[in-house]
Amino acid sequence: MNIHIRLMVDGREAASATIAIDDYKLEPLTAEEREASVETAVRTWTDRHIEIVWETEGGPE
Repeated sequence: MNIHIRLMVDGREAASATIAIDDYKLEPLTAEEREASVETAVRTWTDRHIEIVWETEGGPE
């Protein structure tokens, strides 16, 4: 199974990737378990590729 990911920022595609999961790993799973596996794969990709950094200025001292 191939999972196509598109990272959208402000309505524009910022990155894309395709993740492959071997079919034999999915065969014994229920539909719910397959969905959970896909979600885990997407979350893992996200954790590896997306970072948000911010800093504050001013405010109470």
